Amino acid sequence: MPFGTPRSDEARKIRHELLHGVGTTPPAERLGLGPKGDNIGEVVWDALPALPLEFGLATLPLPRKMMREMAKG
Repeated sequence: MPFGTPRSDEARKIRHELLHGVGTTPPAERLGLGPKGDNIGEVVWDALPALPLEFGLATLPLPRKMMREMAKG
């Protein structure tokens, strides 16, 4: 994400536990499918169009937030 630095592994683990329950661990590979919108940079980034095949879907350039939701299934 160009609007800041990625979360550290510890911050990532804490956020994952808040969302999915205590004792769960995040996947080893960062999938980029988690909720966004913690700061203005993430909100702007989610509003920009996704690149073709960025989320494994070849569709029209829709906003990243919409494409992430479609990729989750």
